[in-house]
Amino acid sequence: MAIQIVTFIGGGQMAQALASGAIAASVLTAEQLLFVEPSPSQQQHLRDRFAGCRVTDRLAQGVAEATRLVLSVKPHVLKELAPQLAGLLQPQHLLVSIAAGISLEKLQSLLGTRRVVRVMPNT
Repeated sequence: MAIQIVTFIGGGQMAQALASGAIAASVLTAEQLLFVEPSPSQQQHLRDRFAGCRVTDRLAQGVAEATRLVLSVKPHVLKELAPQLAGLLQPQHLLVSIAAGISLEKLQSLLGTRRVVRVMPNT
């Protein structure tokens, strides 16, 4: 079986909490994590915290290498990214959104796919 790569679009506090939990529960290894993060200082923080993970500022790379995508950006950022992201998605992608205030129906409409799960984590 191929290694499952989980791409976190956004590398903020919630993404880090989810990644840490997945590693602690032995669901994922750091090597299975790929973060799409535009901030160079945040990129370095992610590399330091999750030794072995990969980090890029290129959305296309993050999507192309993923089997699962976690949309861990603020709702206004997701709305800005949605057109580009929708053009990159493939049928095998499963998206998990933690963006507050955006309904499942709206996510499906914005992204052009029904393979979306909406969750509200509590850290």
